[in-house]
Amino acid sequence: MLETDEFWIFSQFHPLIFQTIADVQGTRLGGCMIARMPPNSEIPEHKDAGPCGFYYDRFHIVLKSKDVDFYCGDEVVQMKEGELWWFDQTLPHKVINKSDEDRIHLIMDIKTLRDGKWPTPN
Repeated sequence: MLETDEFWIFSQFHPLIFQTIADVQGTRLGGCMIARMPPNSEIPEHKDAGPCGFYYDRFHIVLKSKDVDFYCGDEVVQMKEGELWWFDQTLPHKVINKSDEDRIHLIMDIKTLRDGKWPTPN
């Protein structure tokens, strides 16, 4: 068994990961990462293309975020800590962290029974 700090930290998220898979009717877990975005930084506009972008649905669980704008398609949102978000990663998207703190997300690619057909929030 790999006993590194990174392995131990990631293993602490196993219950959250498996609960999310159940909540979204997941059938397969693809990529899964903890992503840190430094303060006062930007991820330029891009699309996540290739087979993964069309096969999996992308979910974000917001672990830490303050004053971060997430642009996707025609929308801009501020994802709040503790929230679960789905978005179409094949659309153009970018992120701007305007705060003086890291933005930290747990990002999971999950194959779901819904095949990307998620309801629009009211």
